[in-house]
Amino acid sequence: MVLGVLKGHMIIEALNHTFLSLIPKIEHPHLVTQFRPIELCNVTYKLITKVIVEHLNEILCHVTSPIQTSFIPRRQISDNVVIIQEMPHMMRQKKGSKGYMAIKIDFEKAYDRVRWSFAKDMLIRLQLPPMLV
Repeated sequence: MVLGVLKGHMIIEALNHTFLSLIPKIEHPHLVTQFRPIELCNVTYKLITKVIVEHLNEILCHVTSPIQTSFIPRRQISDNVVIIQEMPHMMRQKKGSKGYMAIKIDFEKAYDRVRWSFAKDMLIRLQLPPMLV
């Protein structure tokens, strides 16, 4: 079944069905943003996506920034802590007429808000097979 789907010979709509559960992030949530959605997927769906991810890993290193840490194998988000600790030190040591400024911006998690048309356009631009897109 997995090979049939990956080769484009069969598409089974039921494979894409998931159960959605909302896990509260705090003790007494009142807003939707205070829940973490957890999706329970079909095992076959997980196998198919695992194969796709393995194929994507081959090209990810060529299309991601070297400072991208989330969701990249062998890169850790804790690496960012070291960069942030070194930045003020480097800024204090810099001599000259031009100064530096650091801005801290609190972003929501990027994967909480995905513009799917952008994601699709990028996959096409990377020249992935249409079935994979």
